[in-house]
Amino acid sequence: MKKQALTILMIIFAFAAISQVYLPPEGFDGADFPPAGWTIENGGAANTFEQGPMPVTTEPMCAWIETSSNMTIDDRIISPEITIPIGSEPKLYAQLRGSVGYALAMYWDPDNEVRYFIEVSDDGGANWTAVLDLDNQASVIAAGSSWPWADWSWFDVSIDMSAYAGETIQIAFHHEKEYIPTGGGSFGITNIGIWENVENDVHLTFLEMPDYSVVNNAVEIEGVFKNIGSNDVTSFEGEYKINGEVSETFTISGISIAQFDNYSFTAGNPALFTAVEIFEVELVITKVNGVDDSSPENNSLMQEISIASETVTRKPLFEMFTSSTCSPCLLGNETLDGVLYANPDSTYSLVKYQVSWPGSGDPYYFEDCGIRV
Repeated sequence: MKKQALTILMIIFAFAAISQVYLPPEGFDGADFPPAGWTIENGGAANTFEQGPMPVTTEPMCAWIETSSNMTIDDRIISPEITIPIGSEPKLYAQLRGSVGYALAMYWDPDNEVRYFIEVSDDGGANWTAVLDLDNQASVIAAGSSWPWADWSWFDVSIDMSAYAGETIQIAFHHEKEYIPTGGGSFGITNIGIWENVENDVHLTFLEMPDYSVVNNAVEIEGVFKNIGSNDVTSFEGEYKINGEVSETFTISGISIAQFDNYSFTAGNPALFTAVEIFEVELVITKVNGVDDSSPENNSLMQEISIASETVTRKPLFEMFTSSTCSPCLLGNETLDGVLYANPDSTYSLVKYQVSWPGSGDPYYFEDCGIRV
């Protein structure tokens, strides 16, 4: 029994030592919005969160919402569920920006008509508890920011989440405004996540390489990471593997990447594929500032690339559906033919299908045309 308990304890400690990033920093800068696993809950009027730089700014990307007078808002942007291991001491980090922060918090909003929160739910979103109230001086100072927080400037917050160790939670940024003819402005959030406080840590967010190439053609492998450690990244080491075997190692130094900043890089020498097949390429960051990255589970990305023996010139295929019972189709056919006949036959392919509508039937129609439609 003691041996079993010791084994369980060792597993817990091992997991806590390795899995130190529980919610990678979300910058709301991907192709999808909300990001995969995130949801937007709109409890007010038509307003809801938007993606992109905030008004009158050019960077960074974020999730933001704007209010004006005579508007009711009760919106949340909500993370996926996160399980925080027993014994861990994580913090919730985020960067925030208010359009006129001092005025909103202190002057325009004396009765808290407009309020902003970071909240936690441990029951699937049924109930929420504020861990940061941006209209509350003590709450803001406890999160490491100044009071009043600076308007038109991004500021960082850090919130102790150790009370939620051993629980499965969600976090949300909550924007609330009553229907009162005062108060307004915009507020944004970015780089919100939960992880252990570590000095040297990066999150590999992007792997860039083509989906297709040809034999013996040099293929560059590129990546982007976000610095989520407290130290600036001045150097890092990495490698890429092809079908599980290390193909290239590289070191990049002489840089200075601040916390939450992104860095784009080329992973050493290009890859050379010598066979016609589908290869699996994995990009890995192994060391940051000369030491092993403490959370390797967010340091690698994988992508397949198909290698062909040669390339051919692509040629467009046009498919046209027409019928002798369709009087407008005659003009459409003549117009299309006039364009295509002005070009060599070798530059395109054309298939015309006769369909059974809109009239009583086309004598050239047959079942395969109907299936294609």
